[in-house]
Amino acid sequence: MTSPPARVVDTGIVAAVTVSGLASDSDHQFIVESIRAYLNENARHKTKPMTADKGNKS
Repeated sequence: MTSPPARVVDTGIVAAVTVSGLASDSDHQFIVESIRAYLNENARHKTKPMTADKGNKS
């Protein structure tokens, strides 16, 4: 099982991603490829990535 932290520049660790079932290096590569695909899809559609709700109700 692999659970690397997800870090944001100028913010720090915001999450941990857990995946299991493959060899450790393959688990890590799966996470990296999945996050890249998610970010590329959002960029392609020019949408903002999902963000955490910080309790700001407008």
